[in-house]
Amino acid sequence: MSFVEKVQPYILSDDKHVSEFALKAIEKSYLGTEQTFLNALKAVDKLPAKIRSNPIIPFTRNLPVTARILDEVIARIKVKDHNLAWYASILEYTPTDLLAKYQTELEKLTNEKVLHQMIRLRSMDSEALFTEANGVMNALEKREYNHSLFLYGKRALRELINRGEYEPDNFSNIGNGITSALNEELFSLNGIYNVFLVGEQKIQSLVPTLISLLVRTEEDLLIEEAIDALIKIGTEEVLGEVEKYIQNEDTAFAAIEIIGNIKLPAAEEILLRQLDNASDQTAKTLMAEALCLQLSTTAIPMIADLVEDGFDDTILDLREVLYPACIITQTNHPKLEDWKQHLDEMDAYWKQQQKRLFEEEATSKGIGRNDPCICGSGEKFKNCCGA
Repeated sequence: MSFVEKVQPYILSDDKHVSEFALKAIEKSYLGTEQTFLNALKAVDKLPAKIRSNPIIPFTRNLPVTARILDEVIARIKVKDHNLAWYASILEYTPTDLLAKYQTELEKLTNEKVLHQMIRLRSMDSEALFTEANGVMNALEKREYNHSLFLYGKRALRELINRGEYEPDNFSNIGNGITSALNEELFSLNGIYNVFLVGEQKIQSLVPTLISLLVRTEEDLLIEEAIDALIKIGTEEVLGEVEKYIQNEDTAFAAIEIIGNIKLPAAEEILLRQLDNASDQTAKTLMAEALCLQLSTTAIPMIADLVEDGFDDTILDLREVLYPACIITQTNHPKLEDWKQHLDEMDAYWKQQQKRLFEEEATSKGIGRNDPCICGSGEKFKNCCGA
């Protein structure tokens, strides 16, 4: 049984700690399937719809949007409940050919101008597409970062990939695009998009180049794209090269994230070895989390000891990953119920804090409990964010 086949049924767990862990463990690995997405949508159906927050849909962005998924999303958009904006956000990650196929129906449900801008990429010739992508890069270089525009640039590049414009014969051009950006004080958007292309095309020969970028720790967007590209490639060669960066305090975060999301036996072996040798509490905490994401039953006793002896709780609560990992692997640890009780108590605490913040915001705006809610839902505050 594959990792995904083992984990994805738990997305439908009635235990929110298990459900959310299962989806996150799959999503970041880029291994999710149509069934993973369907389970995620069913999990959304089990929760109250909220305008301001959704614990499921943000973790579907690396899952494949197929015709069946788009049918489900369109049906939910038509309901127009408080999840409307969340469902509509999935369209930004939907392949262009599917948007074109469903264009007539989508025009009635979403922003026509934005929809047409995405679909028109299909009518451009390759030269025009390259020009469009370059225009996006120039715009992003000159103005404040805009994530929707960044995603639009990726959409243009994916269209070029689909047309065979990035084949092995010209992979060297991608490498040259990254190499030229290395000489710049701040990595260019052109260089970052080339990093994205390496991941999309799984160009094994450029793995060392990608890994060398991890030292540029101040450039968040670059690091994020390099991490994602290396996870997509996901080979043992990647693991072996990335392991060298775990010992460096500046690159340990990125290295551990990459290894934790490549679901190969070698990844678990590396993390176990490094955890056993680590002395830094923060690094040990991150490795323990990564081992939980690998569903390592070997690591569970070691991680349980960390929970008891102390871990870096300024970056995460290990019980949030250890408890669901035990549930999914059917490991009956004697502390299991204690961990669940702790998580339930923390969940209740943060819900109360959120309610207090909403009430303070409502008071500052002169909104009473019987007035329309501050979130714009149209319901009374007492029945919505103030509930």
